[in-house]
Amino acid sequence: MVNKPRSYIFVASVFFYSFSFSTELRIKLFSGKNLYSISVLATNSKLIFQSDSTAISVADSLTKFSFFSLNDSVLLKSQGLVIGKFKSITMRFENNSEIKMDVVLNKKVTTRTYDGMIEIKSVGENLMCINIINIEKYIPGVIQAEVGKGNSVEFNKVKAIIVRTYALSNMRKHELEGCHLCDDVHCQVYRGKSVIPNILTAVKETESMVLVDTSLQLVNAAFHANCGGQTCNSEDVWQKPLPYLRSVTDSFCVKVPDHYWQKKIPKTDWFNYLQKKYNLTVTDSLQNVLLNFDQPQRKVYFLLHPAISLKSLREDWKLRSTWFSVKLEGEMVVLTGYGFGHGVGLCQQGAMQMSKKGYGYRQIIDFYFSNVTLINYAQLNFFFDN
Repeated sequence: MVNKPRSYIFVASVFFYSFSFSTELRIKLFSGKNLYSISVLATNSKLIFQSDSTAISVADSLTKFSFFSLNDSVLLKSQGLVIGKFKSITMRFENNSEIKMDVVLNKKVTTRTYDGMIEIKSVGENLMCINIINIEKYIPGVIQAEVGKGNSVEFNKVKAIIVRTYALSNMRKHELEGCHLCDDVHCQVYRGKSVIPNILTAVKETESMVLVDTSLQLVNAAFHANCGGQTCNSEDVWQKPLPYLRSVTDSFCVKVPDHYWQKKIPKTDWFNYLQKKYNLTVTDSLQNVLLNFDQPQRKVYFLLHPAISLKSLREDWKLRSTWFSVKLEGEMVVLTGYGFGHGVGLCQQGAMQMSKKGYGYRQIIDFYFSNVTLINYAQLNFFFDN
């Protein structure tokens, strides 16, 4: 049963802290990869390079520019000739058109397209690439990279609000590297520009909308692939109870491929793991417990004495979720599980199914998050700055 959508009313009455958001993000690209070289082709617009407060305008069309790491500097070349060596260099097209880049990763060429500007630095023997981009142009790329192209506008609205909230509430994750977020699963997956109409429409129709709790703090906009039929309380995974991340029974995600999984482990490997990691003496009486574990509803621990967290078991055995049962079949321990991901917050596949059944994006958000409100962050800027 899904509650009717509440009225979303912004009341600017009492605020106790200063508040300001920038709409421009710095996204570290190709995170975790060794980036050896970058190539860009100047097409129908002037390509402008900026370095050390000096602008270098290049008007030649159909000219290829290449960047290489040289000691602690970036080497810029074109047509085999060296243009210069710089500590860092930023590039954009004069008419702010998209930038199409060819990058060499592990000796393979990858092509990606980005809006905004690209800043390039040398870090060690590799290049570091940062996309400087307006948040509303960043969000479509995340949606496409995270959940694909073929979803409904209504689901994409939900995802846009989650992506925007997550980005603004995690802007300090990579500040020591001179950027806000990375483009990988450590933050949000981002592979460049999206041109998918359903995604662009959803982002436009939810422009500037973010989720806040009852204290007008941005929420932890957690999401995962599939909860298996029941989401988790935040403290079951991260130990910190958050009033808006409460466990809910979710019937919407149970008839999709990621709902069910199974893993088989040799019994000797299972016992050796428990003995080595937890110093657990596997007695005959304990064997029955270790081989007969049931989770009709989500639990936190595999055993309470000693405490073996299901989160640790998931990480060590690379399981899809912490919601699983254990039984013995011959000499194999069979783990039968449900869901894919940590299980906290938005169940993406459940939300997709809700949108297909006609639920609106506000109803979907209310189903997975408790006591949250949609706020236009531009309004927050206005009220706090005055």
